[in-house]
Amino acid sequence: MLSYDIEIRNTDSHKIYDKSTNKRINEGNSVKIGNHVWLGMRAVILKGVNIDDNSIVAGGSIVTKDVMSNTIVSGNPAKQIKENVYWTREEVMQYKIEEDASLNA
Repeated sequence: MLSYDIEIRNTDSHKIYDKSTNKRINEGNSVKIGNHVWLGMRAVILKGVNIDDNSIVAGGSIVTKDVMSNTIVSGNPAKQIKENVYWTREEVMQYKIEEDASLNA
């Protein structure tokens, strides 16, 4: 499941070279995203990352390393914050509306 404004980058966009060898030092690399993965809003997935099945990337996270299955990662850079989890697409739509007494005055 993908939220909005996600970036998946398999390159750094511009080439960078070692001045002494003229060798490129920032080659691109594939990104692999497994099955049943939830990417939160504004998550950024960088080159070379593998995201295993059933994992969750919290919104706003910048993922620079692999994500193991059934884990939640969060932060910049993203770090594992919980393991042995799973998620469903079932929406949580329970809101409790409390009456504001000042509105009845």
